[in-house]
Amino acid sequence: MNILSWNVRGLGNPRAFQALRKILQLHGAQLVFLCETKVSTMQMNVIASKLSFENCLAVNGNRRGCGIAMLWKSDIEVQIKSYSQYHIDAETQMPNRNQMRITGVYGHPEISQKKHTWTLLRRLAVLSSSPWLCCGDFNEILHPDEKRGGNDRNVNLINEFREVLRDCGLKDVGFRGYAFTWTNGRYGEGFVEERLDRFVCYKAWSDRFVDCAASNLDSWTSDHCPVLMDMWSSYDGCKEIIKEEWGLYRNWSSENSAQSFRQATKTSMGRLLGWSKREFRKRDRKLEKLKFQLRELKQRRVQFVDGEEIRKMEKQIQNILMDEEIYWNQRSRADWLKEGDKNTKIFHGKATARRKKNRIWGIEDNFGRWIEEPIEVEHEFCNYFTKLFTSTQPSQDQIAAALEGITPRVSASMNESLGAPFTAEEVLEALSQMCPTKAPGPDGLPAVFYQKHWHTVKEGVLTTCLHILNSQGTIGPLNHTYIALIPKIGKPRKVTDFRPISLCNVSYRIVAKTVANRFKQVLHKIISPSQSAFIPNRLITDNIIVGYECLHKIRHCKSKRNGLIALKLDVSKAYDRLEWNFLEQTLEKLGFSQQWISLIMRCISSVSFSVLINGAVKGLIKPQRGLRQGCPLSPYLFITCAEAFSSLLQQAEQQQLIHGLSFGSNLKISHLLFADDSLVFSRASMADCHNLKMILECYSTTSGQIFNFEKSSFFISGNV
Repeated sequence: MNILSWNVRGLGNPRAFQALRKILQLHGAQLVFLCETKVSTMQMNVIASKLSFENCLAVNGNRRGCGIAMLWKSDIEVQIKSYSQYHIDAETQMPNRNQMRITGVYGHPEISQKKHTWTLLRRLAVLSSSPWLCCGDFNEILHPDEKRGGNDRNVNLINEFREVLRDCGLKDVGFRGYAFTWTNGRYGEGFVEERLDRFVCYKAWSDRFVDCAASNLDSWTSDHCPVLMDMWSSYDGCKEIIKEEWGLYRNWSSENSAQSFRQATKTSMGRLLGWSKREFRKRDRKLEKLKFQLRELKQRRVQFVDGEEIRKMEKQIQNILMDEEIYWNQRSRADWLKEGDKNTKIFHGKATARRKKNRIWGIEDNFGRWIEEPIEVEHEFCNYFTKLFTSTQPSQDQIAAALEGITPRVSASMNESLGAPFTAEEVLEALSQMCPTKAPGPDGLPAVFYQKHWHTVKEGVLTTCLHILNSQGTIGPLNHTYIALIPKIGKPRKVTDFRPISLCNVSYRIVAKTVANRFKQVLHKIISPSQSAFIPNRLITDNIIVGYECLHKIRHCKSKRNGLIALKLDVSKAYDRLEWNFLEQTLEKLGFSQQWISLIMRCISSVSFSVLINGAVKGLIKPQRGLRQGCPLSPYLFITCAEAFSSLLQQAEQQQLIHGLSFGSNLKISHLLFADDSLVFSRASMADCHNLKMILECYSTTSGQIFNFEKSSFFISGNV
């Protein structure tokens, strides 16, 4: 079902009527709400008939330029509950759906009268508990950035609109397309555009119709843009497959939820692939056939009798062209190209060039020999990653020495909040934060699959994830990961010229992101101020500014006796070499509960890898260490382990083994951390440098980190 809302600015104008008819032909809305019709009730009924709408309610305005109307098709049942010159409130009953409430609103354009619109919304909010969708021209914006040009919007008016939506339990459904829906038409310096037209919905509505989308359409007659709500997916066959595989008949018991989940994703993906081939095979031939049939229909002049068949044909052609654009958009992976009229030569070239660039034709082995045989190339990559993920087994004494400077920082209340049972709301929040079309994992299902079909897969996802999070359920079946190889340079020759990116299943990422969302709430109390990356409410630019001040001090230091030095340290394969034992004992030393540590270690230690070489899955690797670049937990766990390095430097400074930079009597800086990069400051003396080297060796031996001195650098003050 499609719902259209438009401030048409006068349907008595033939151009406006033609534009509305064209929009309806393209998008086939079953229900339409119109503002500022500027025609009488009788004229509006005639217009509705011409637009093939069997039902119409029109309300005349009390002044020139007003008038609202609601039109709907006979295949949906609509019951008008109330109406006025500024609203029409209706309830509709659709096939296989419960009752739904739709309200069209025309907000008062005068500032002094806006309070009456907000009062009306508050009164309407308490009249029914049905899922509620509200649309129209509200004549107000929700955020200052929804206006461009002219004077700034009155903040009090914006806050009043926000407050009434909050009081009514309504939220903006968002939009696709151009951001602004109204312009003043004064092109040049006086041009102003705002987002005045929108759809808002009550929570019960958004929970039921999760696959909805509002689109701001183009307008060439009115100063307002039409807004279309598309409540259904284009392909019902796809939905039926998902319902069958994830339906309520499936027994989602907690004991075997991971295995059932894996089986559901496997079978549904297999059927979806078959459906996709049947649906999209020979797309060009299908398109040409539809165009030929459309020409035949028009030559037979059937449009003068009944245009329904022509409209269906045009809709099919439009859907095929749109699918092709989306397909090439996803293949091109170009974020600067949005869905739309971009199906051009450069668009296809971008996708093809990306595939050629990432293809691996051969590789150079450790002896400098170039190999091209697929089996040998596979062996070279698998052997490299097997060695990379093999633990060096640091001793307990070495780890204890490296963690000596860490003191417990996690309080009992923090452990209590971290250990509280996870809820369904947290799982849903983690899913909603994911980018819909990022590369999927081995099961082939991206985040958009779960977001679009949440009402179908909800039970399986929640049962599986909450069992893993709250009941120590097994996560292994969901935690197989592909390693995608991204070239670092233009013409890679060695294995090290590729950047490994972990493609985790979305099901695992939901679990990991749920844990990460809770973990990052306490990080600011655990991680020292010297670390500025990945901490909420900290900016990495803060440390950059401090770093420049430190370098400024070193540059202007002229002392021969107490010269200064700054080391910029680079870590090689920082995530991949992190030892699990070191991570676990770091968490223990910080004071985390065993329940929380066990959950994190199950997430990172149950992984297995396969390598993607030219799209083919090769090898099976069981790692003994490392974090994945692509796992939501990895950044937070890495900076937690970096606290050991920070504490070693702080301890050495307190013991006068190294001397940082002094700014007055109360401020000393020995190091700044930028995730896996670091700046270390000390005196330019043999003793300080020797002690600093011992610290680097201690941390490197126990954590698995290797400082790459070829990519590191240092800066020394003058006269040293």
